[in-house]
Amino acid sequence: VKFRHDVYEFELPAGTYYMETTGKRYGNYNGTGNYTLWIGVGTPDVEEPGEENPEDPTSLPFTDVRSGDYFYAPVQWAVEKNITSGTSATTFSPNQACTRAQAMMFLWKAAGQPEPTNTSNPFRDVKSTDYYYEAVLWAIENNITSGTGATTFSPNQSCTRGQIMTFLYKAAGSPSVSGGNPFRDVAYGDYFYRPVLWAVKNGITSGTSATTFSPSASCTRGQIVTFLYKHYA
Repeated sequence: VKFRHDVYEFELPAGTYYMETTGKRYGNYNGTGNYTLWIGVGTPDVEEPGEENPEDPTSLPFTDVRSGDYFYAPVQWAVEKNITSGTSATTFSPNQACTRAQAMMFLWKAAGQPEPTNTSNPFRDVKSTDYYYEAVLWAIENNITSGTGATTFSPNQSCTRGQIMTFLYKAAGSPSVSGGNPFRDVAYGDYFYRPVLWAVKNGITSGTSATTFSPSASCTRGQIVTFLYKHYA
């Protein structure tokens, strides 16, 4: 099957296709012949039927996460790995902006909840009683974050797509990056330049369109769990 965006064509396997940012279903392909998807914005996530996206609606407790959503398998994985328990007993809130504290907790738990060895904390807005305290200490110790200022982490501030990709890249050890840059809103010299190129190369993100990554947009809970799933699962 070919996905076509303007003049770009990509060979894709049989499956069901979704927008990364909206989860909107654009079509199915049974593996026979050619099926062209004309999409104005975005590139698709591909989910193989019967594998990562089971059709059992009772396998998750969340009424706002359905088997056709692009983030269904990532949320299922995150629940199984105790990375998240949702925003309530029956909701995950996939379209809600993720805070910096939540993002760090998700990342720390996905990495196995390693115990920080350094208790030095430069941030006055991160207390020892906060649920994200150990996660932030671990991130400081491993050079994943230096905060939003010398003495602030801004835990309740929305985490941007550029920030979470940088956190994830640094947690992976800041590997070397090569290859082209498809995004016009990601420029050489941006702090998230290498993280985004690394994420594209490793299939962690395909951006918000064929030519945009939207680094300053708030990262939703559905998006961040999907990024983590694609890297750690």
